[in-house]
Formats: sequence, structure tokens, C-alpha cells
Amino acid sequence: MHIITGGSAADQQKDGDWLDHDSRYRRTDEYLEIVRRIWISDTPFDYEGEFYSVKECFLCN
Repeated sequence: MHIITGGSAADQQKDGDWLDHDSRYRRTDEYLEIVRRIWISDTPFDYEGEFYSVKECFLCN
């Protein structure tokens, strides 16, 4: 999997993303933490972060 966190600030802003470089990387880390938990969790879970919040998140087979 190849995750692209973003390009230049000007390019990001054209897409409505006004976060600075460090914040974009924190957001990506948080996103990947949720994805990993979805992949490995046997039960629904809640997550409350700086950028994302999920309730009873679970991947059904």
C-alpha cells in the first residue's frame, strides 16, 4: 500500500486541505491506526482522535 500524505501547501489548499505539513502527517498516522484496527479487530471498537472519531467500527465479512 502506498499512502500519499500530501504535496505542497499550495496544492493541498487547492483541494480545500489547509492543514500544515506536520498536521497532515499526524492525520495520516491516525487514519492508518484506524485502518489497522479495522483489519485486526474481532469486535467493534470506538476511536476518538484529533482528526477522526468512530463509534462501534467493525469490518463485517
